[in-house]
Amino acid sequence: MASPVSIPDLEAEIAAHTAKFNELRLSGQPLDEIKQTLSELKKTLALAKNAGKEKKPKPTPADGDARPASSSQEKEKKKERLLLKTAKVRHRLLLIITSSPSERA
Repeated sequence: MASPVSIPDLEAEIAAHTAKFNELRLSGQPLDEIKQTLSELKKTLALAKNAGKEKKPKPTPADGDARPASSSQEKEKKKERLLLKTAKVRHRLLLIITSSPSERA
């Protein structure tokens, strides 16, 4: 098991690696290895910050926190979303496309 690392030490190491990453990026050198290291450091920091914290359970509708929408409200929302997604038709353009050249004159 790895020895525990303090959060300020991790943050300082991340700052140093980020500066190095930026220097390499500007000079055009390969970044794969430094990206991997930086990613692992950030994951370790996130785990260290969340250590000892319990996850909050998500509220369920049975808890009474969330108000269930009525079926008419759901239908209205679906209709509104559908109308927002539906393409607008320009009748004049449609008329030009569907009519023959002799009808346009």
